[in-house]
Amino acid sequence: MMRPNTILSKITIIGSILFLGFLLSISANASNGKIVSDTITLSPLEQHVVSFKLHEDDTLTISISVTSGEIDLLILDSENYPTIVYYEEYYSGISSTFNTDFEPLWSDTFYVMFENVDVSISATFSFTLESDQEFSTNLIINLSLGAGLLGAIIVVNFTGKKAK
Repeated sequence: MMRPNTILSKITIIGSILFLGFLLSISANASNGKIVSDTITLSPLEQHVVSFKLHEDDTLTISISVTSGEIDLLILDSENYPTIVYYEEYYSGISSTFNTDFEPLWSDTFYVMFENVDVSISATFSFTLESDQEFSTNLIINLSLGAGLLGAIIVVNFTGKKAK
């Protein structure tokens, strides 16, 4: 028959491992990217905006396929949206297939703005925006906290056994 102290220590270690796994799964889900894909028709002088929270090591992949008309693409930070004083990147006269990557230099909410600047012709296009987020700092923090907690439990467990 097992002693109650041995059972309690095994339950504590198993619980700590499960808690660490739970923290890892939360961090892994939080570090996944975001994908937005749609087909839009913009009336003359109309805009369509999609926002992304990006960190300095993330990459935003932009793919556009224009089927009719012509659009402009602007990437703005939160300070310059909705009043445009400065833009991070600007591409004008997109009338066919267009692909690019955007890598921000700082963490912020960035706005991808599609704009039909024509005064008489509508523009129809499909787009896919995909943010690939790099290894998240939240994951590092959660791993450190979980390892520290597990280490503290193991040390307390073994010091308690030596004292007896």
